[in-house]
Parts: sequence; C-alpha cells; structure tokens
Amino acid sequence: MNHFKLLLLCTQTIFINIYQIEKKNQISTYLKEYFRNKEEFVFCTFVDVDEFYPEIVDQDFLDNCAHIIFKTTTNTDVHSDSFKELPTHAIFFFQNYEDIEEKIKYSLKYGFYVPRTPTLFVLGKPMENTEFVEEFMKILWKMKAYRFEVIFFHKRFESLGYNPYKKIIVNYTDIGNNSTNIHAEFTDLYGYHLRLAMFEYPPRNYRTNDGDWRGEDDFFWENLFRDLNMSADIVETQSFNYEAAKIAVLEGRADFCPLRYFETNVSDNMDYTAPYTIEYLVAIVPISQKIPQYLYIISIFHELVWVNLLAVLISMPILFLAIEKFSPTARKKNVTSAFFDILGICIGRPIKGYYAYNRLQKFMFILWQLDNIILIAAFQCALITSLLVSKYGDQIDTIEALQKSNLTIYTPSELGFMVDFYTDATLKKQLRNISARHYSSLLKSKLEYQALVVPYSLSKVVLHDLKESDRVDEFRLMKEALIPGFTTYFFEKNSPYITIIDQMVMRKYQYGFNREKMRRRFPKTKQGAKDSVSLSLSHLQGAFFIMLSGVGLGTVSFVLEIWPF
Repeated sequence: MNHFKLLLLCTQTIFINIYQIEKKNQISTYLKEYFRNKEEFVFCTFVDVDEFYPEIVDQDFLDNCAHIIFKTTTNTDVHSDSFKELPTHAIFFFQNYEDIEEKIKYSLKYGFYVPRTPTLFVLGKPMENTEFVEEFMKILWKMKAYRFEVIFFHKRFESLGYNPYKKIIVNYTDIGNNSTNIHAEFTDLYGYHLRLAMFEYPPRNYRTNDGDWRGEDDFFWENLFRDLNMSADIVETQSFNYEAAKIAVLEGRADFCPLRYFETNVSDNMDYTAPYTIEYLVAIVPISQKIPQYLYIISIFHELVWVNLLAVLISMPILFLAIEKFSPTARKKNVTSAFFDILGICIGRPIKGYYAYNRLQKFMFILWQLDNIILIAAFQCALITSLLVSKYGDQIDTIEALQKSNLTIYTPSELGFMVDFYTDATLKKQLRNISARHYSSLLKSKLEYQALVVPYSLSKVVLHDLKESDRVDEFRLMKEALIPGFTTYFFEKNSPYITIIDQMVMRKYQYGFNREKMRRRFPKTKQGAKDSVSLSLSHLQGAFFIMLSGVGLGTVSFVLEIWPF
C-alpha cells in the first residue's frame, strides 16, 4: 500500500511538473511570438520579472528592445538601459491579480508607464476558473488601462482583451497571433459618438452663418470618422474660444479638442498626442509684379560698391586739388584748370604738359585714370542691368524680402503675438493684429499690397478661397517660414483616444503629408536661400582697395612734402 501511495505521489509530481513546463512553454512561446511580430517595439517596461519564472524571460526576450525592469514587491530598485522616452509597451508579471492596482500606481509614480500604453498582464499562478476576469477587468478599467491583454493558464493557455467601445471581453486565444487583430479591435469604434470641442481660430476653424465649421482640412475629419467607424457631435461652448473648449474637455463634456498651437499652457489634467507634424507659420504674399520698386536701380549693386565709389569720388578730387594748390613743387594751375584736367581724364582727353607735373601729380593722374576705368565699367553695368532687370525685383520668399516690401501683414491676434515675439523686430511696423471676424472677411475682400499669416497646413485652403475670388494668380506662398511650431491634439488625461489619433496621423491621413516633407520644404534656420544674385561688382573690391590705398599714400606724400620732418 505504501508503495502504491509513493507511486501515486511520484506520478502526481511528474504530472504537475509536466503541467508547469507546458504552461511555461506556452506562455514563453506566446511572448516571444508577440515580440517577434511587433515592429514598433522601441522601449519596454518589465514589472516584477523575478516574481514570475525568470527562465521564461531569457536574454533574447529582453534584448528585443530597450527596457526598464521594476521590482515592485521585493525592493525599489529600478534597472534600466535607457531612460530617454516613455515605453511603447509594458509587461506586468504577477502571481495574484489583486496586486495589480498597487503595481500600476507604483509604476505611475516613476513616470515610465501610463495606462494607455499597450500592456500585457501575465499571471504566473494557474487559475482554477475564469470568474476572476470580470473583477480583474474592473480594476483595470478603474485605472483607465484600455489597451491590454491578460495572459493566464486555466486548463489551457488563455489570452483575453477588452474593447472599451463595445464594452465586451475579447478572447484572442484561438485567433493566433493578435498583433493585427488588436489594432482592428481598437481602431473600430462601432458607431461611437465622439464629442468634439471646437473653437474659432481663423483660418484654422471658423463658424459660418449657417452654423457649419470650416477651416480644417476638408478631408481629415471625414477620413477619421470613416476609418474608425464613428461619428461626432460638436460641443457648443459659449464663446467658441480655446479656453471654453479646454474647460469642456476638463469637465468631461467633450472627449477632446483638435488643438494645433505654437505655444500654450497645458493643464496637468490634460494630455496630448506626440507632435508628429511640425507646423509652420507662413505668409501668403502678392507676387512681385504687384509691388514696384521705384529705386530698383540702386539695388543693382552691392551696398559696399556704392560706398567705395562715393569714397573715391569725394576723396580723390579733393586730394588732387589740394596738391595743385599747396604743394611747393607742383605745377601751379588755378582751380578751374585743375578741375578741367580731372574732367578731361573722365572723357578720355589727353593731359597737356604731362611731364611738367611733379611725381605726386603724375601718380594722382594715373590713379585717377584707374578710377575712371572702374567708374565707366560701373556706369555701363548699371545701364545694361537696369534694362534687363525687372523693376519689380525678386519674389518675396524670405523674411528679409518681406521687410523690404513694406507690405501690411494681417494676422489674427493670437498669431500676431508669436510673430512679433519670434521674428525680427523690423516686422513690428508692418504687423496688423485683427479680430477673427475681420480676418475671415479678408478672404473675401480685395487685397492690395497686403500679406496674410497662416499655418502652413491651411495655406492651400486659403489660396483655394482666394482662387474662388479670381485672385489666385496674384498671391503665392512665401518659401521661408516665419516661425516653426507643432501640431497636436489635446485630450483628457490618459484618454484612450490618444492612441487612435496617433495611429491616424502615422497612417498619414492628416493633410496627406508627414514631418519629413515639412523638413524638406523649410530650412531649420531663419535664413532663406536666394535663387538668384544680381550683378554687384563685389569682385572688384581689389581695385577699390588699390584706389583707396593710393589716396592714402598720396595724402601721406602730400603731408610730408608740405611739412617735412
């Protein structure tokens, strides 16, 4: 009898070991497949790995992505090979599901986990039944953990999820790998009604007389609603401003507001999507043919050329006349004769009695002839260039060109402050901050010698509105951005919709372009590149240097001749 009991005990032990090994193998296989099929893994959180079976979490499992490991029950040590960003996925290991609330709160304290993070909750203890699932789900819903899977072993391997919009438990056990199915479940809202808090922010959002909202990209919301199988109701706030929309989200009367801003204070009770699209403030300007430059001939040459020419034209005749008047060895002539000698050189006449002049006078004659060659070349270049260069100049593509154009720049007051603060101070004279209503009316009125400040994502919409007024050929988009910014969406803290909107943006439904295209269009610096450079004669700086040096040398020789030391 004792032998029989011993045999039975050994059989039970072997069965339990096989059972445990089978359980570990199934969970280990599932976890490895889970990681192998997740291309988006960047940074993971592992909580209480040692509490589970350490041999399941082998080195290949941990090396799949950068990670941090919390030991919440044994001690407060946090081991990490990266602290640079919020984890993209979290894996909680535990024996008793009642401990999960404490562990989540502990992880939240460190800031490396938020409930909306896709999470695996792995139970190491075999469950006698599945009645715990409903109670366990209530704990997770209380913690606002919507994107998760619960992995446990009850008679067989089980994998359960939850769809918060259908409010049902989803069984992934027999589906196989769930990487695609989870996205399908969590990107279908099954006709769910989103509550949108809108606010007037022309030209981004403005309300028409019929009560319709315009200004957002015409296809973004339609794509979002259709792709997520949802609908939306507009929350009617009192004044349709940003503060009213934000308060509506904070008070739970709205799910989120589609805020794209440049600088704003975000409440601690609000959250926001990652700024996938880098927004820019740009200017819609008239084409250059509408802005005549009456002094355009002066702009043909570089400023330094005009300074050098003026310096030579003033200094050399003065020195020439001073030598003839006061030099003791110079050939004496009256001022009128000396002036005609200088003028004769300019028109190519020969100098009579050249050998009768002293060496200083001869030096000045030679220097003046060299100067005359430069003056003639400059005059001829100016004459030819003035015939070839349009009096309207280059297109307005840089902030510098916008400043020189003296255009009146209209901007909503919210944007005007940022343009005034972040751009050159010289733009302050041109800025005109106007109300939202006035700004909307500008799109329908006749604009002359005026520019509009708009976010880049809506610039095409504004140009389209101008086209409807048959004025599209008169306006274009300035190439250099006024100031950079970001595009984002604001939600209630830990809202499950953040992940959904993030997915939409990543699939490039937002305006049809992504961050890389924006970077290619606009330089990071404020200096805009010029497409063409006009003739400047700046390459003749050496000749001007020789002439001015000759004037200096002649002055020294003249002083030494009058007052010998």
